[in-house]
Amino acid sequence: PGTELTRLSGAVEVYPIKGKRDVRLHAAYGYTFGAAVPEFSRGYYPEVLSEILLLDGCRVLGTDAFYECLSLASVRISANTERIGARAFYGCVNLRAIDLPGTLTEIGDNAFAYCYYLESLTFGESNAPLQIGINAFSFCRSLRELELPDRLAAIPASCFASCDALEQID
Repeated sequence: PGTELTRLSGAVEVYPIKGKRDVRLHAAYGYTFGAAVPEFSRGYYPEVLSEILLLDGCRVLGTDAFYECLSLASVRISANTERIGARAFYGCVNLRAIDLPGTLTEIGDNAFAYCYYLESLTFGESNAPLQIGINAFSFCRSLRELELPDRLAAIPASCFASCDALEQID
């Protein structure tokens, strides 16, 4: 009682957490029907979505995938994710940390813009080139220092706009 499974778009499981106004989302390789989830795009998500776990079948986080999920605090991105679309985490104001996998080759425009409380951002090691879009991390006001990977060819001028706490980029 109080914990039921809801399926959205055949690729997502949403689990309410007992006794809390809180939801966990699990987009998994294999899911229920054994089908891979090659791309995860925007759908209906309650305002109380707080945690996301994307497993190995999820290679693309599409445009607006988790746009303005205001309660989202924790994300674990698949080790096989190759692309994060435009505005994928736009306005996720409570997101604190993100570890980006080495398989990542593209971060779209405004992908993490307005993630006010994002404090930690790490990039996985790889030799694959990485492209970062315009305003990708703008208004991440809690980000203090950052080590960018060597595989990054260019940084758009406004990539870290209004990141007021950012003191050092290596």
